[in-house]
Amino acid sequence: MPIDKVVSHRHFCSSTCEDLLALRLHDHICLIYETPEEQFDAILPYIRKGLESREKCVYVADDNTAAKVERRMRQAWPDFDAWVAKKALVIVGKADSYLRSGRFDPDEMCAFLKEAIRQAKSEGFTALRTAGEMTWALGKTPGIERLMEYEAMLNGLAQDHDCILACQFNKGRFPPELLRDALRTHPFHIWHGMLLRNFYYADSSKFMAREYRENETSWVLDNLAEHELLIRAHSEIEGRYRTLCEAVPMAVFVLSERLRIIDCNRRCQELLGYRREDLIGEPFGILVEEESRGALMSRLRGLDVARSRDAADAVLLHKDSHPVRARVHGAKIDVRGASHGDLLLCVELSA
Repeated sequence: MPIDKVVSHRHFCSSTCEDLLALRLHDHICLIYETPEEQFDAILPYIRKGLESREKCVYVADDNTAAKVERRMRQAWPDFDAWVAKKALVIVGKADSYLRSGRFDPDEMCAFLKEAIRQAKSEGFTALRTAGEMTWALGKTPGIERLMEYEAMLNGLAQDHDCILACQFNKGRFPPELLRDALRTHPFHIWHGMLLRNFYYADSSKFMAREYRENETSWVLDNLAEHELLIRAHSEIEGRYRTLCEAVPMAVFVLSERLRIIDCNRRCQELLGYRREDLIGEPFGILVEEESRGALMSRLRGLDVARSRDAADAVLLHKDSHPVRARVHGAKIDVRGASHGDLLLCVELSA
């Protein structure tokens, strides 16, 4: 995708909730937020996903009080009390987690997490999911200078145990150098509602090695070179995709999971009169005559990986409002068993 399309692409193709579905056991995530709204818009779906996956969810409050976190959760979830009663959801403070002994010790905290994972599984949960507000590390408690050592250690812990770990950093309160190291020690980041895979990530062995600090410039440049090669490969693939798409003698639409138009070929303009740039980001439903819309959109929503193909006749609307009778072939875009939207092929039916 061209870089100038990335920002607009975010608004119709993805959301934090959808992105969080890509997270898996053993992931270690960093959320850097600027406002409470941005923080809770990301972290509440993250916790909810864990609850619905039968994971034990532990929230460590600090930047917000435990009461404020609870209030946010109650507003979002009418079944809040039920999750608490089942011990699936626990809200604690720093004194019950990071600073239990009055100081911060990364080894002690990792041991605490391992025991929490063991306990969660013994209670019948599938895994442990945590969300920790990290502002406690801005104080003067002994041991906090080892914070990034701890973050690096969590990557190994997450790989070896059934857990998902999220660390939350308030961008306005943490110094830039600490945020920089937070970027280095987390393979995934949530930023402005997007889940980002971090190509600047340094695994624990690399981050803790003295050679890493001495050769950081070379390592960053190597990563930039690798990223540039990926961009070039993506550009080549995009060119092949565009050639194939334009060669198809039918109108082709690529839809997001929300049935908004991500892409279309030149044949769409010939069939319906719209330019490609007029359609990108718009709901596909606006192109379907009202009488046909409900049935067609219902069939598209019913597509899944198991029933990935369907066809239906519908009346589409030309830009100048005259009807276009078409057969719409729908196929689920399946990547490794996961749905990534729909591919539609529209063939005009003769009168």
